[in-house]
Amino acid sequence: MSGSQEDLRKWILSNMTSEAVSELDLFKEEAARLFSLGPDGTVIVRLDRTRLDTPTEVLVVLLGRAYAAAAGLSESDAVANDELAFFARSTIPSNGCSLSIFS
Repeated sequence: MSGSQEDLRKWILSNMTSEAVSELDLFKEEAARLFSLGPDGTVIVRLDRTRLDTPTEVLVVLLGRAYAAAAGLSESDAVANDELAFFARSTIPSNGCSLSIFS
């Protein structure tokens, strides 16, 4: 291995490795600011949902369900389409203008 390759290897090991066992572990502190979980694995969004667009809210719900499954609060990290549709409909602005992928 040449000197520059060895330097790169050392830099990667020093700056890009983590003790985290997964992405869920790595970002748990940030995720806890976005949502909390009910005892049945329900995702409770902590953000002002009226300020989120539909794709962002869907991502928060999917992420929350992944944490719920990891904690054993739900059997799976899957989210039913009707559950996602509920979240999407509940954030439609009062002027009725919204682009929904759940029609």
